[in-house]
Amino acid sequence: MEILKLDNISSGYSNKEILKNVSFKVQRGEFIGVIGPNGAGKSTLMKTVTRVIKPFKGQIYLNNKNIYCFNFKEIARRIACVRQESFISFSYKVRDIVMMGRFPYQSLLAGESKEDVKVVNEMLKLTDCDKLSDREILNLSSGEKQRVVIARALAQEPEILFLDEPTSYLDIGHQMQIFNLLKKLNKEKNITIISILHDLNLAAEYCDKLLLLNNGEIIRYDLPSNVLDYKLLEEIYNTLVVVKENPISNKPYVVLVSGNRQNK
Repeated sequence: MEILKLDNISSGYSNKEILKNVSFKVQRGEFIGVIGPNGAGKSTLMKTVTRVIKPFKGQIYLNNKNIYCFNFKEIARRIACVRQESFISFSYKVRDIVMMGRFPYQSLLAGESKEDVKVVNEMLKLTDCDKLSDREILNLSSGEKQRVVIARALAQEPEILFLDEPTSYLDIGHQMQIFNLLKKLNKEKNITIISILHDLNLAAEYCDKLLLLNNGEIIRYDLPSNVLDYKLLEEIYNTLVVVKENPISNKPYVVLVSGNRQNK
C-alpha cells in the first residue's frame, strides 16, 4: 500500500532550485535509503517532505491526501524526524526528553495522560533506554543519546520515520546497534523508514530500496543491487570503486580503490 508519493517536486531556498522534478513512491513498511554525493539534494528532500520548506511546484501525498491538507499536529502524528543536529544541549532527564515526543497528543493546559506515560514507557523499553530514564541526557554517550532521540521520535507514534545521517558521529559498534534497532522497528512496528545515508554499505545492508540523487535529480530508485553499480557510482562520486557481494548477507558492498581516474 502506498504511503508517500512525490509528484514532480521542485524545491529549494529563496529562488535557488535544488530539487528538480522529483517523483517517486514509497510503500508502507519499506526501508528506504537516500544516497548521493554532498550537495545532491538529500537534506532538501527531507525538509520538503517534512514541510520545513514548501516546494516551488509539484504535489506531495501522504496516504493519498495532499500533505498540506494536514495541520501541524496531524503531520506530527504521522511523520517523525531525527535530524543530524538532533543532539540536545540542555540537561533534561531521558524520560522528559522522550515525553516531548507526545506533544501532538497533548493540549497546552493538560498534563501527561496515562496513554502518554504508557507510550513513553513502551518506547523507552523498545529502544533499550528504560535503564537510562532517570539519567540526564548530557551524561550519556553518543550512542545512548541517539537512541533517546529515536525514542522521542517514536513517542509520536509515526507512520513514517525520517532520519538524516543517524549514525554519522558513532563508531562502528554503535552504528550497528542503531541500524539493528531501526530494522527491528521497521519489521515489528511496520514503521516506514526513510534515511539519508553516506555509508553505502550500511545502506545496502539494511535498506529495501535506495534512491540515488545527484544535482537535485533522481538518478536511480531501485533495489540496492541495481543501484550500487560500479560504473554508476564511479560516475556520480567521481572515484574508483569495486562492488562485490557480501558472503554472509549476499548484499552488495562497495570497496574504494586508491588512486584517481587519471591513473585508471
